[in-house]
Formats: sequence, C-alpha cells, structure tokens
Amino acid sequence: MPACPSDFSGRHNVLYGHHMSDGSMFASISHYKQQWYYDAHPYYYLYTNNGTYRVELFAGIVVPGEHEVFNTSLSSGQLQRFIDQSTFYSGKGVPSGQIMTLCTCSYEAANYRYVVLGEMVPPERHHGGDSMTREEQQAIFDAIRERSDRPGTFNAVNGVRLTALCDGGAEGEVRLTADHLNPLGIVHGGVYCTLLDQVAGAAACTRAAAAAR
Repeated sequence: MPACPSDFSGRHNVLYGHHMSDGSMFASISHYKQQWYYDAHPYYYLYTNNGTYRVELFAGIVVPGEHEVFNTSLSSGQLQRFIDQSTFYSGKGVPSGQIMTLCTCSYEAANYRYVVLGEMVPPERHHGGDSMTREEQQAIFDAIRERSDRPGTFNAVNGVRLTALCDGGAEGEVRLTADHLNPLGIVHGGVYCTLLDQVAGAAACTRAAAAAR
C-alpha cells in the first residue's frame, strides 16, 4: 500500500486499521456493507492539526489487497466506478476534493479488504466559515453532558445517560430498573420516547451552542 502524508494533506489519504474480533479498532467499518448503517452514519469527523474535517462518505467496496483504490491519486473515472460498485447508496456524485479512505480486513476471500471512501470537507465549508477548534467543540460537548448527568435532573432520576456526542449527533442509553416496566413486565413505551427526546435534544444543543459562539 503506497505511503500517504501523515498530515492528511494528500489528494488521497488511506488509513488502515485491524478488524478485531471483539469489535474494536476498525471492525465497525464493515457495517457499511449494509445500507441502514450508512443511512445512520453518512459522515464522520477527522481531527487534524490543520482543523476538523467532515468526511462525507460516498462509496464502500470490497477489494483484493492489491487494488487501484489504494493509489495515491484517483481519477474521476475510478471514483465513479467505486460509486457504482458501492455496498451502499449515498446519492452523491463524483467528489472533486481530497479523499479519505478507511481500510480494514474483509473475509470474502484471502487477503481481501473493505474500504470506505469519503470526501474531506474543510472546516471553512462545514462550519460556514467560522470553524471551531477541537478543544472548543469538546468544551461544548462536556458542558452538555455535565448538565444532562447532573444529580437530581430528569435524566439522572430516570436513568438516562448520554454516551456519545458529535456535531449534530448524540447517542444515549437507559439503565433499566423495575420502575421502567409496565404492568405486563416489559419496558414501558414512554421510556423509548423519553430516550429519543433527550438524545435528540442533546444533538440539537451541539449545533445551537456552536451557532451562538
């Protein structure tokens, strides 16, 4: 696999991670073989010394260990072919900017790889020209989580906990007890609505706090 600049300044940047059986490292990339996972996670963030890039995914393909997708420069024809062969449909056309590719082992055959390609959207484009540093963004996330988890609050009383935050997104969980069950002994429907409401509210707060800067 050709070497790529360590600062992700290349036209095509490739990052490899092992596919661990316990689901760690890059194992989760394989979920992009299913459309529902792309629909839930169409982009991710790449933090660099030059700023935070939003990587908008456009293709995921299964390839042999030696393949043109690992070239340091890709033509529009190659990119279109990868889109046509993708395991998910993004609705995006051929990108014109820098490409970020995540790669991990795949087990369709010996020495195969699964790669997910995305276009690196620079900070000035995905933050409307007013980008935040990673530290500023993390401070916002920490403040949202602290308010959410504060003892005596609605979330704390009901066992709701935020587990992850990103720009415009959030994940959470409920620590279930007997108090969450309906008379039939199953989780009350209101618990699901409560979790959805709190997580959606936290996700909205990540954008509102950034816009208020």
